[in-house]
Amino acid sequence: MNKVIISFTQILFTRLFRLSHAYTWQVNGGIPTIDPQKTYVFISNHQSRIDPFVIFACMDLHSNIKAAPVKFMTAKSIYYGFFRPLLFCLGCFPTYVRNQNIIDYSAQLVKNGYGLFIFPEGRRTLKEHSSPKDGILRIIDQLDRKDVEYVLAYIDWTKPSWRRHATIKFGSARSIDHESASLLMKQIYSL
Repeated sequence: MNKVIISFTQILFTRLFRLSHAYTWQVNGGIPTIDPQKTYVFISNHQSRIDPFVIFACMDLHSNIKAAPVKFMTAKSIYYGFFRPLLFCLGCFPTYVRNQNIIDYSAQLVKNGYGLFIFPEGRRTLKEHSSPKDGILRIIDQLDRKDVEYVLAYIDWTKPSWRRHATIKFGSARSIDHESASLLMKQIYSL
């Protein structure tokens, strides 16, 4: 039941978000092809609180439907606030889950058919201050490589006028083999 609620809310929210904010971003290059038979882990740099929603919303409707439901790892200070019910329905989960290792919890979500959206840096940061954590690699090590594909995404926020603007670039969906977190971030920043 949670998957249905999260999928419906994500698709509805991303469509509404796309209508109201599409003028604030542009996608350079193509959008990855999503296979509904696979589970996806989206890996991106992180500059703004709305990064996962912008990246997910800039994908076309068919890609959103195929990829949903996607769970977004969210800072506990944001998750455990006033918007918690909405964040839950949008697929957010806190970086701290009581009595559970977050790495094991994240891997279990993917094994249960949820997509996963994660920021290896663990916080909002600029390229020059990037210091990725190895948690993403520990999650990947727990997953069956043939059933999971990884999509790298790069988002860059600028303020050319009075309104912020995001440029998003996607890598094609692929597998990841024992790469370091730093190498993964270099690949994201080179998109």
